[in-house]
Amino acid sequence: MHVETLGDGRPEYTILACVHGDETCGWHALNRLKAGDVTLQAPVKFVLANERAFKLGYRFCDTDLNRAMPGDASSDQHEVRLAARLRRELEGTTVIDFHSTESRGCPYAIATGGDAASRRLARSTGLDRLVDMSYVGGG
Repeated sequence: MHVETLGDGRPEYTILACVHGDETCGWHALNRLKAGDVTLQAPVKFVLANERAFKLGYRFCDTDLNRAMPGDASSDQHEVRLAARLRRELEGTTVIDFHSTESRGCPYAIATGGDAASRRLARSTGLDRLVDMSYVGGG
């Protein structure tokens, strides 16, 4: 796992990329942001979650990290151990989790919080479509 904070202070938001190592859009977005002339109004944490799978070009090494939460630090499986570390890393922040797909549909945001702040954050992506998952148990 690679963690980087842009800006000074304790970040309120975390941008999460590469939960699946073969879904690299979040990592590319971070690099474009860093290369651009952007001034952040507040510190933001960036996490490249499954760095090992990302470097190998795999979706995952042992098991799907997206399904391994809350994790177990003593597991034999890479992603289950990683999930425990990732959970601690994300704690106390609002998470924007980048995923990508091979589907031909248009881009959309998913909000798992039914509150106004979650909807505002999803709208701030500039995407035209929002899927509200707040009513689904567990997100």
